[in-house]
Amino acid sequence: DGPLVTLTGVGGVGKTRLAIEVARRMEEHFSDGVVICELAPLNRSDAVGHAIAATLGVQQQQGLDIDESLIAYLRSREILLVVDNCEHVVDATAKVLERIIQHCPKVSVLATSRQALAIEGERIEVVRPLPIEDATRLFADRARASRPNFDLK
Repeated sequence: DGPLVTLTGVGGVGKTRLAIEVARRMEEHFSDGVVICELAPLNRSDAVGHAIAATLGVQQQQGLDIDESLIAYLRSREILLVVDNCEHVVDATAKVLERIIQHCPKVSVLATSRQALAIEGERIEVVRPLPIEDATRLFADRARASRPNFDLK
């Protein structure tokens, strides 16, 4: 419904897995494909634009800063940009993504974060933990996949 959807929820709830599955299912709807940018390794907020650029293979153009170079590259492209683990660089991520969605009308962004990015037009989808019965069954199934004799009792 809009250019930015942010999946929020507690750590480990499955935001990344859900985003990857959505990206896989939506890939055919974007003529220039899907790109997934992982922000978890960043330790500086001023590296967000550079991380997205590196994921896209964009180099900073002469006379432009990295954000302007990103916008120049994305302006005519139809891409789903998945930006994962934004919470520790939320302000910088919001700044970069806000510029992208303002200037790149065919770019859609799916972000994952423990908190919303607070960008105008952002649609927030809260990813809730599984009910205890489903979580227990999933845990046991995954444990049995690596240790067939696993018994939950």
